[in-house]
Amino acid sequence: MAVCLDYQTVYLRRESSSLGWHLSLASGVILLGTLVGQIWIRTEVTDVGYHISEQQRIQSQLTTERQELELERIVLHRPDNLAERGRKVLGLHPAQKDQMFRIEE
Repeated sequence: MAVCLDYQTVYLRRESSSLGWHLSLASGVILLGTLVGQIWIRTEVTDVGYHISEQQRIQSQLTTERQELELERIVLHRPDNLAERGRKVLGLHPAQKDQMFRIEE
């Protein structure tokens, strides 16, 4: 009977250590999955940060370009500049007194 008791004790110990081994494996897999998930999230956050930085650079460049074009438009629409371009490009000259007349109703 002593032999049977020892066998049962060994068998029960084997079952409990087998359960511990499975629990350790499951815990390891969960831990590994969590770490891989965190690494993936950090990689995505870094990529989004680079994308935001690139978009901010593009926005700054476009703002500068818009300001330069606005300044160029203002310069081109100045009355003295328009008169000069009219003379040079279109051959226009100021109207003479005899070319002007008043229309009255």
